[in-house]
Amino acid sequence: MTTILAVEVTAIDNNGVDVADGCRQVDNTKSMNQDVDRSIRAALSESLGSTLDWPLTKAINQAIRDAVALHFVNGWPRTIAPNHHAVMCYTTTDRSYKLRVTIDYEDESGFQ
Repeated sequence: MTTILAVEVTAIDNNGVDVADGCRQVDNTKSMNQDVDRSIRAALSESLGSTLDWPLTKAINQAIRDAVALHFVNGWPRTIAPNHHAVMCYTTTDRSYKLRVTIDYEDESGFQ
């Protein structure tokens, strides 16, 4: 069991400086094709490098979307049961920005 105390998502520029209003939560009830595609590419770019120059196939895109869609939340839960997770999508207001995610939590043994 994990108790979520706080999750903070901020945008940072190329110099690592926080950018006010530089990111927003993606509304998971609307079409997110471009935002999800861009997020997947950004998350995988460091490990896969130039292989991301090819377009994500419809099947790959749908498989990733299906894998996370069941766990989308509109607000971070206060607790997460063992072997469970929550997903919230964010996008930046400028493609050059990156996201910084800070999570403060307490696990079942009291570790913070």
